[in-house]
Amino acid sequence: MKGPRDDMTTVEFVAMLGDVQSADGAFPSTVHWQGGRHQDWNGFTTALVLRALHHFPGLAALQPIRDRALGFLLRCKVADPPGAFGF
Repeated sequence: MKGPRDDMTTVEFVAMLGDVQSADGAFPSTVHWQGGRHQDWNGFTTALVLRALHHFPGLAALQPIRDRALGFLLRCKVADPPGAFGF
């Protein structure tokens, strides 16, 4: 995912994020493995996107995207050890 460009409007930025986010809230990454490139949806990448979105606290239009991402992360939580997440 590329960062916002200077010429992007807020509406375009939110639409771009919504377009790359999966229905369950994950954000994609690309894994280079066995000579190929594979799309991977994981909690680590989603957490990094959420962290980056923290710099846009006043952008209410991002809230549904944040909520879906947080829901995905919570579903990555594992019971053992306590407080850990499986990525």
